[in-house]
Amino acid sequence: MRAIFGLVGILIAIGVLVYFLGPGGGLTHTQQVLEQGEKARHQAEQLAGRDASGMRVQDSITLDPQTNGGRLNSILVTDIVADGPMARYYGLKRNDSIIQVGPMQVRDFSDPSMAKDMIYESYQRQQQLVIVRNGQQLTLPQQPANNAPAPQPSNPEPPPSDRPLDRQLRGIGVPTH
Repeated sequence: MRAIFGLVGILIAIGVLVYFLGPGGGLTHTQQVLEQGEKARHQAEQLAGRDASGMRVQDSITLDPQTNGGRLNSILVTDIVADGPMARYYGLKRNDSIIQVGPMQVRDFSDPSMAKDMIYESYQRQQQLVIVRNGQQLTLPQQPANNAPAPQPSNPEPPPSDRPLDRQLRGIGVPTH
């Protein structure tokens, strides 16, 4: 009798281990929570204007205003830290001319320091930059930061049911949904 209780106890212990270590167990959930936590940490760092190493956006790039006839025309990247937040997120390079920050043209800013601040803030807001590199206009980052799903039609038609009753109702013109 003791052997049976011992064997049942071992089988229960194995079952509990399989439950927690198996595909539907707690470890899979824990892994998902950790992955989501890592994504949230990355987003919080970006909102704070820092990268994973703690480098501030302002410390990763040197910007110079470019004027034409006394008016601000663009902001030139004169120096950039290769593995800094602006280089990694946008792919900016030395001698890129920033001409647009999000929806605003740089030439519309009256104050160059305000334009620079908007460029720093664009990292935090995950906005796009339009630059001129080697005479070619580019929008950075190439992929939008928020991978939003494609818009769905406002009233998508559900697929017709193949149940006999639904087919009969459709046959006489009665909606089945």
